[in-house]
Amino acid sequence: MELKELVLPREKALRYGIGELSDAELIALLLNTGTRAENVLELSARLLGEKQGLMNFLFDDAIEEDHGIGRAKAFRIHAVMEIVRRLPHLLKTRINNERDFFMAFRYCFLGIQSEHLLVVTLDLSNMVKETKTIAGNQRNELELDSRALFAFLKECEGKRILFAHNHPSGSVESSLMDMLASDKLRRLTEKAGKVFEGSYIFARDRYKRIKKDKKIVDMLMA
Repeated sequence: MELKELVLPREKALRYGIGELSDAELIALLLNTGTRAENVLELSARLLGEKQGLMNFLFDDAIEEDHGIGRAKAFRIHAVMEIVRRLPHLLKTRINNERDFFMAFRYCFLGIQSEHLLVVTLDLSNMVKETKTIAGNQRNELELDSRALFAFLKECEGKRILFAHNHPSGSVESSLMDMLASDKLRRLTEKAGKVFEGSYIFARDRYKRIKKDKKIVDMLMA
């Protein structure tokens, strides 16, 4: 029964190429099987409709909670997500400006419901060398382990460091805590002998560099 459900997407891919498959057909290949109530194509089409598109579906941290998606299926979807997140590093992406940075790593935070910090290291030719992601706590706050982060910055291959983090609200406006965290990241980077290239807040379709209010930060750091 399930083999018959997958014949059309597989045959279509073999005959015309994987790029000719619809979003639902691609998801059907990942899910592999449907449920008693829905075949795999029906399940895929329903889920895409409920999530309002492929992007929301792929980057949904709670996808295993959806009807018809068990843990095994969820792991396959999460594996695709993780591959997408690693592509800028794997493809040796060049980051020449902040727009390049956003476009290369904009998908890293999609579907993530808590604050995460992305650390990207570049060589002197602006090529991505390494990436590291640090998860926030259950209160959606970033807790920076200064020693661990400093050790990474000290030992990493890159000479120039970029940082970005998300706001679960989708806002790109800097809070006081963002300014303080950015200043801490700058000091750790410089202490490690690397060049701090900036700290940013990423949302789905926009970004903003964190600019500190020097008077407030200096007052609190005093």
